[in-house]
Amino acid sequence: MNQQDYFSILKASLPLRGKHVLEIGGAAPPSLIASGRVGSWTAIDISPQRFTESHGKEEIPHWYNALLMDATSMTFPNASFDIVYSTNCFEHILDIPSALRDIYRVLKPGGVLYSIFAPIWSAPDGHHTWVWDGDTPVTFSQDLFQDWLHLVFSEEELRKHLNSKYKPQLVESIVNSVYRGTGINRVIDADYEQEIEKYGYTPIVNLRIRSRKKPTADLLKRLRTQYPRVRDFRTEGYFWVLVKGRCRLRTRFRVYCLGLSEVAWRKAVSRIRPELGSEPEG
Repeated sequence: MNQQDYFSILKASLPLRGKHVLEIGGAAPPSLIASGRVGSWTAIDISPQRFTESHGKEEIPHWYNALLMDATSMTFPNASFDIVYSTNCFEHILDIPSALRDIYRVLKPGGVLYSIFAPIWSAPDGHHTWVWDGDTPVTFSQDLFQDWLHLVFSEEELRKHLNSKYKPQLVESIVNSVYRGTGINRVIDADYEQEIEKYGYTPIVNLRIRSRKKPTADLLKRLRTQYPRVRDFRTEGYFWVLVKGRCRLRTRFRVYCLGLSEVAWRKAVSRIRPELGSEPEG
């Protein structure tokens, strides 16, 4: 799904009119956000390139702020936002406990943490490799190597495995990304769940996004030996709609009836989008 899909799901799930929204790890363009009639939209990221790529030459309205800021050390006052919104970001935040703690702090009582993210480290493609071969991106979505091998192989084992498929320079780039790259936090499912449970959110949606892929019996045995704390190796990521404090019945009803219906619709459209001549994102 792409940026428009994710925002459409948010807009269907929660009333945005007049709300103060914080977006973490992205910068949805104002032209997309305008239909939500928010009171304010504040986007933070650690990379200025994100804002340049997303906004282009758009005029920035008075209700929109784009700030270079780390989610682990936000400078906003307590209880600043009605909604914290984030897509495909949490797996990249290196200090996820600090980020979740600060998110809880800046949410107003009754505010909502709304996040969709994947793949996490313990997922089949959780290495999240993204390197370049000249001008060509080489990414985890291209089945660079067998699922879950990043969890059971040493650097040398992975290097030998890749040598027959790729040229040496690209092999080194992939190995370095998998084991030493700073673009992924290497947090497993159990750690995400234990961290979020600390804050006593009222869950509206707390879903595991599960892969259809299954490890072989032999591979699963190795995985469990090396990562005994992982609860489910097929968990790609999470979809969270979590309320700080009590949750109104109408909010829960809207998320269930409108939000999840929009998820199903957008997923269906994203599957046929290539046939319609439009390249899927995200």
